[in-house]
Amino acid sequence: MKRFILLSCLFVFSSLIQAQPDLDEPAEMVQELQEFRRQEFTQRLSLTSSEAEAFFPIYDQSQLELRQARMQFRKKWGNRELGTLTEEEAKAYYADAVAVKQKEVDIHAAYTPKLVPIIGYKRVILLPQTERDVRAQLLKKARGMDLPPGPEGRPPRGQ
Repeated sequence: MKRFILLSCLFVFSSLIQAQPDLDEPAEMVQELQEFRRQEFTQRLSLTSSEAEAFFPIYDQSQLELRQARMQFRKKWGNRELGTLTEEEAKAYYADAVAVKQKEVDIHAAYTPKLVPIIGYKRVILLPQTERDVRAQLLKKARGMDLPPGPEGRPPRGQ
């Protein structure tokens, strides 16, 4: 009888037991997306291997700074409903939004002189359109992958 109860308990609780997910798989997917991004930029901007080697560290650093500036703004204002802001809060929101835009301009102004000797102005001015195109391709590719959900059920962020 004890054996029957033990087996019954094991059977019932076995459905609650899950193996740990393969932690390397998401990292491999992120790595694959990063490589895809690099290939897309290289192809769309016609970068040589030496240009790519010099371009990506500078470009990635500028993107990191841009992302940090935008995240600070979102951290402060992201969960607020704009229609419910008081006049003073709206004024502060506007000032912060302008400050973020100015920070973006400052970052572009700081990094463009570093990129011009590597890829020239012609390809520098192609960067915004290339970024949009590559972002769309990355999203399409990521949606095709079986990525586990990130925080709050959202897909995880890579870079």
